[in-house]
Amino acid sequence: MNYKKIIVLSLISLLALISPSVYAWETSSWYKAVIEKDFQFKADLEYNWSVELEWKDIDTTWDFKYFKLVRSNNNPNPKYPEDWYIKYSADEDFTSYTDNKPKSWVNYYRICKIMKDWNRYCSKTQKIYIENKDATDKYNDKKYETDWYKTPVITDEFWLEVIQKEKEVVLEWKKLKEYDNNFKWLKIIRSNNNANPFYPNEWAIWVYTNENETRYVDYKPKTWVNYYRICLITDDNDRYCSKVKKAYYKNGNTNNSNYTKTNNTSNTNNYWITWKEKAVLNKMINSFFKKLESTNYSNDKKIDILENIINKLDELIDKNQKIKQQIEYLIILLKRKIETFQNSSWLDEIQKIFNEWM
Repeated sequence: MNYKKIIVLSLISLLALISPSVYAWETSSWYKAVIEKDFQFKADLEYNWSVELEWKDIDTTWDFKYFKLVRSNNNPNPKYPEDWYIKYSADEDFTSYTDNKPKSWVNYYRICKIMKDWNRYCSKTQKIYIENKDATDKYNDKKYETDWYKTPVITDEFWLEVIQKEKEVVLEWKKLKEYDNNFKWLKIIRSNNNANPFYPNEWAIWVYTNENETRYVDYKPKTWVNYYRICLITDDNDRYCSKVKKAYYKNGNTNNSNYTKTNNTSNTNNYWITWKEKAVLNKMINSFFKKLESTNYSNDKKIDILENIINKLDELIDKNQKIKQQIEYLIILLKRKIETFQNSSWLDEIQKIFNEWM
């Protein structure tokens, strides 16, 4: 028996457990074919351009070796070790990670569970797009060349509506379903001196990476005129844009803070709390909404109740800043519900008039 060989192999195995970096010498020939499993793998682009990754483990703990979280910028089907990993863990409870340094443009993510027999169980790939990230962080990038993009197509299918309120502008639009398979970004564009703004000539005040978003609130409109437009960008760099809508403010909020705050009316995909927290909060508030709607209260009474809850939550933020993001998320949902009751209130008044003649 070659004892020297046994000792050397034992030392290599020990080093591998201590330091993940030694796996550089692993080769794909060691591994069996990838078996795709449903890890319920999710990737969300956060407000600060980090990427939050979460998944659920699959029941294979009897032969577990380690997890490899893989990222590629040119391979839409990455796997370890063919593509290098950004995070290693031998912890069986490893189910989340935040990538604080994603690359500009496309990032392909995949979680792979490696077994002692060299089986590889990997999730489906998640794709995240980020623009020129270094330039975006400065928020004044003008390096984009318009010839990267095809001639914009103006379409009425967005049905963009701009609702002007006292200190904010609500934008609502219709989803363009025909581009779901080729969707890249949805750009919210605002200009104060260009009546016909297009991206990238005019910078986007917000970017959605989820094609299902149909609403945005601009809490910081400029004084005087604001020109708004929605542009859908495809993987092929096609641009489908709405017609321009205007909003005027004689004494608007002129505080320009570079929009580092996450927008408040998203379908929650761009908010910076975890999807687990969102699920808990959504369940809680939807249960409350259901009970509120089942009452015989008038819409005005329901609005009063919701506004009182918002005031209480604001007070809670002052007491506990650690849960500020979670409370702000709830306030967003409460304000959206108030708007639905407000719309119903004036419809009820109109309906009463017709009911008198029936």
